[in-house]
Amino acid sequence: MDDPRELFLTYLNEKGKYQVDKYDFIWPEHIKYSVIEAMFYTINDYIRYERDNNNGIGSIEIEYNLYLENPPEDDKFLIMHIYDNISKIKSEKHKKTLMYLINILFFY
Repeated sequence: MDDPRELFLTYLNEKGKYQVDKYDFIWPEHIKYSVIEAMFYTINDYIRYERDNNNGIGSIEIEYNLYLENPPEDDKFLIMHIYDNISKIKSEKHKKTLMYLINILFFY
């Protein structure tokens, strides 16, 4: 695992000179959006992980497809199905990440 402090330091250094007061963000809203975006990418990563390691489709996706006669080409409904079934996620890394991110949203 990468050292979180080193990752954060690298991120800060990539920003160059930075002054908080120069930016007109509404910080809590920006934080919420960033957490939601992280949830989206985590679920996408989980779908790819399952597809790459389980002959092209994961167990939650199989379950999802059983309810549909013609699965849509758009994966938004699959993403929400996985969100709604976090307890069925087999990868502990993805499951814990999503649970932590959801908990963070309760504070904002």
